[in-house]
Amino acid sequence: MNEKSMSLYHVAVRKPVMTSFMGTQVFSNPAPSAGGTLIIFLLRLLEEAKLKKLNICHIIQAMAVTNLARKEVCTNPNKEYQIEQLLEDEIFNGNLERFLSQCTESDNDFTIPGRGETTHVSVIDKDMNCASVTTTNGEGCGYLLPGTGIMLNNMLGEEDLNPLGFHQWRHPMRLPTMVSPTIILKDNLPFILLGSGGSNRIRSAIMQVILNYMVKGIGLEEAIIAPRIHLEGKKLYYEPGLALDKINLPGHITLHPFEEKNLFFGGVNAVTLTEGVSDIRRGGTFEIVG
Repeated sequence: MNEKSMSLYHVAVRKPVMTSFMGTQVFSNPAPSAGGTLIIFLLRLLEEAKLKKLNICHIIQAMAVTNLARKEVCTNPNKEYQIEQLLEDEIFNGNLERFLSQCTESDNDFTIPGRGETTHVSVIDKDMNCASVTTTNGEGCGYLLPGTGIMLNNMLGEEDLNPLGFHQWRHPMRLPTMVSPTIILKDNLPFILLGSGGSNRIRSAIMQVILNYMVKGIGLEEAIIAPRIHLEGKKLYYEPGLALDKINLPGHITLHPFEEKNLFFGGVNAVTLTEGVSDIRRGGTFEIVG
């Protein structure tokens, strides 16, 4: 980082990625962020698959297809917007067919890539103005920009964000990120605002809270507290309360249980028009004023 790099920086206002899901409109963080596009891609898979009854095996399959689709699309570290290709009709429809076939053929092999402190604030005011903001220092790099008080992040050290390794960039680019502040509208009114910390578990944490709240129809607090899963390569991590050892998973997937709820699985903070809930996994807090 030098003065020239700082002088080239500017704030970019971008159009969010969006999909319809169960009668709502879901908006999230666009490229060059990867997280929002992956969330939208997965929710669109579930919406367009028109499954009669969503179960945990479907969610695992959707995670696997999303991971594989990302690997197939994101092959050039110098193309910061290539993640957008996931939502193009030809690529999306091909992956929808892949998802539907895997939902009926449980023995399919997943060719999934193995990949590598963040906080989130969601606010709705009395005038229905709303904001969903995620900020991060990662683990930091131990260096403050002189005269700014700004600590540089360590994003290039995260394999999930820089899977092809160091020294691959040929020109200055914005750092990729998995942060995915998300706003869901229903009838043009705020329905739920949410986001999470948790590196590459951000997308799986947000997606599971959305499914718990909207598909299972459980309350916001229970939707956030509920045990979570995360598929990392061929390893399926999960919290207590899920009997995954008793369901028919592909034999090559190895199960990695946690003994208690853990910050590994993200820290979703969310608000609706009537309630706010913070995630006990990361010591969250909320306040209703007025």
